[in-house]
Amino acid sequence: LEGIKTSGATAGIDTAVIEDFMRHPVYFTDVEVARGNPARQGHDAYIEYFFNTSPNRKPHHNEDGSVDYHNLSILNEVAENELLARLHPADPGEAGIDILGRGLNPSPVKFARLDIGRNIRLSADQTEAFSEVTGHVTMINNKIFVSAVYEIPGDVGLATGDVSYKGNVHVGGSVRSGFSITCDGDIIVDGEVEDALLDAGGQIIVKHGFHGKGNGILQSKSNVICKFIENGKVFAGGYVESGSVLNSEITAKGDVNICSKKGFIAGSIVRTIGNVSAVTIGSEIGSKTSIEAGVDADA
Repeated sequence: LEGIKTSGATAGIDTAVIEDFMRHPVYFTDVEVARGNPARQGHDAYIEYFFNTSPNRKPHHNEDGSVDYHNLSILNEVAENELLARLHPADPGEAGIDILGRGLNPSPVKFARLDIGRNIRLSADQTEAFSEVTGHVTMINNKIFVSAVYEIPGDVGLATGDVSYKGNVHVGGSVRSGFSITCDGDIIVDGEVEDALLDAGGQIIVKHGFHGKGNGILQSKSNVICKFIENGKVFAGGYVESGSVLNSEITAKGDVNICSKKGFIAGSIVRTIGNVSAVTIGSEIGSKTSIEAGVDADA
């Protein structure tokens, strides 16, 4: 035993094996009389996400060879209190020791944390992230965000496909021909609406006007506010307010106010339970204008 220690071994010496060897020597055979304790390797931290972190923006190719630009699956909708992500913490491992008494360190590991933005709460131990609102979730530079308003910075068109959302939708550009927005809340369009379909559970506000081209529809369970309405159909559960109405059809439960300086209704059909106000109604040239006020179109 002293000879073994003289060799430098100070840890993991198995005295029972040595004593047994002394009583029952075995020659020309290796006998393990000391064993170190190896380091236990740990693992890196990692985050498990419960939503699509890379939404698909590629259009679907149909069997007939046509391309579907309407369903692009770019939105991750989430419900209030829904689990968004879970952090699996790093395990640093455990140090060991060799028979010479020298420490053996495990390999270094990487640590991580949940990086969150607005409308998200963390669990008490900081390992789970939950949505505080019903909306949609995105991840930007590894940071999670939830918004109750779907913000579209540009146009609704080929880049976005059709939009269907449970909250409010804000379009920074325009809504292009043939596309649609359906939502439970308000729709606000900073640009114009072409021959598209807007169907809102709340208000519809179009800041630069509605060019319906004979096929466009604005349908709201509340009010519709639009700079002008041209060659389109508007159905409002509340009032309608616009600067002018040309060759269009309006059906409303509230008042229809055409309130710009020119404020005309021409070549159009207007039906409302409420009142209709405009500077000019009808035109000496062009299509017939029909106004039905105080009448419930659904009756």
